Amino acid sequence: MDNIIVIYKSKYGSTKRYAQYLSKKLNCNLLEESKVNKDTLDKYNTIIYGGGIYAGRINGLRTIINNYENIKYKNVIVYTVGITNPNDKKTYDDLIKRNFTEDMITKIQVFNLLGDINYSKLNFFNKIMMYALIGFIKKKDESKRTDDDKKILESYGKSLILFNEKSIKPIINHIKTL
Repeated sequence: MDNIIVIYKSKYGSTKRYAQYLSKKLNCNLLEESKVNKDTLDKYNTIIYGGGIYAGRINGLRTIINNYENIKYKNVIVYTVGITNPNDKKTYDDLIKRNFTEDMITKIQVFNLLGDINYSKLNFFNKIMMYALIGFIKKKDESKRTDDDKKILESYGKSLILFNEKSIKPIINHIKTL
């Protein structure tokens, strides 16, 4: 597809894998976020940005936010990658409100995807965050634990493989409508 770029910032690999897969399916350019500048963004009509979710923030989103005035009339799509069920509307509504302005919310299409987690590869800060999350989940009454809560408890200290190539289909379908 013409005039499309996929940009990503990946910490542990899932976001990069989705970016590579999107780029291949769309036959478009792929660039790591650290290599992007205003001139790069000016060249494209459709900008797809992918970032992992860490402590309620979308990794690397600052590139989109800092250049928003220059790209707000383009097709901007953001996909997030995390371990929370993409159908958890409240969690993702909160995430969107925390990361985007009201104007951005009306103009940027956001998709949420599942990513892998490998506890042995987490940095110290992320290990502390996961330890705190485990403590929070354990304090919940078992009857109030979500499927995600149970999945996180079961996999704590191990690897959890959630990456799924098929989950990019809604992004592809959206782009075809532009």
